[in-house]
Amino acid sequence: MDSAELLKDIPFPITYYTLTAMELEDNGCYCNQPGFLSTLPAPDGSSPYEILALDCEMVILDKLVKPSNPITDYNTRFSGITYEMLSGLTTSLQDVQEDFLKLVHKDSILIGHSLENDLLALKISHDLIIDTSVLYKHPRGGSYKTALRVLAKRFLSREIQQSGTGHDSIEDARASMDLALLKIRNGKLFFSMHSHFIIGR
Repeated sequence: MDSAELLKDIPFPITYYTLTAMELEDNGCYCNQPGFLSTLPAPDGSSPYEILALDCEMVILDKLVKPSNPITDYNTRFSGITYEMLSGLTTSLQDVQEDFLKLVHKDSILIGHSLENDLLALKISHDLIIDTSVLYKHPRGGSYKTALRVLAKRFLSREIQQSGTGHDSIEDARASMDLALLKIRNGKLFFSMHSHFIIGR
């Protein structure tokens, strides 16, 4: 489904839900950091993707990257990454950055959960972000963030991150996209009407 169809009949423009400059900074999405690449305007005549979901271990490209530093712990339980998966891998961060910048342009809206972590891993600066960890504010406020799996269960009636072999980046990105679209379609007060739910582990 294209972006126009996804956003048909929404009560507010989608940019209403993107993070402000202060929210970007408060959530660790610092634009134009040294050593980071910035997204560029779409080339003339191209039809850029308007809305993309991102989760590193990565969905837009679904590629593994050979780390530049030695790995001391694969953290497979959470990452899903094993020694065997990275053995013989030659794809570098620079390779993925180049591919990423062909798909994501300055006017693309990235949707995800705690995207500051994904953009930090990619060393990419981008300032049109809808972050479900901010969109669905934690009842305690401040820097608290509700886990994506908790939001997915509560609002999408969907169990995610249950495999025991690490997060599935495609599953996580789809959940983030669906949560963002649910909020966007139901308007800015949607979550505040349901904010009494219990935050579980």
